[in-house]
Amino acid sequence: MEEYHFQNEKKFCHQMIKIVSRNTRYTLREIKDCINLGNVRAMVRMHSTPHIDGGFKLTVGDVENICEEIFDWVAGVELARLAAEDVIDAYWDDDKNGMSFKMKKQ
Repeated sequence: MEEYHFQNEKKFCHQMIKIVSRNTRYTLREIKDCINLGNVRAMVRMHSTPHIDGGFKLTVGDVENICEEIFDWVAGVELARLAAEDVIDAYWDDDKNGMSFKMKKQ
């Protein structure tokens, strides 16, 4: 199983943000407006384990999960902003046990 080893946690977190930006329609600026480095660091720490030579290690699956969590966070912030600006409706859906969003009727 392929693993990533890193020493500089801050640099690695920045790389995760860049990967999400490259693979989504969000710019780096948009991502950084929605999530801070501390939030990304918490995600990385949740998925990583200490490496025997110091630093941390992650599997490819862990990196994919972190990228998905960053994307979900940014998309959630964007949806909340649109709801606050009254562009979309946001409501709790008991059947889905989560928030649902829909475009407002024109």
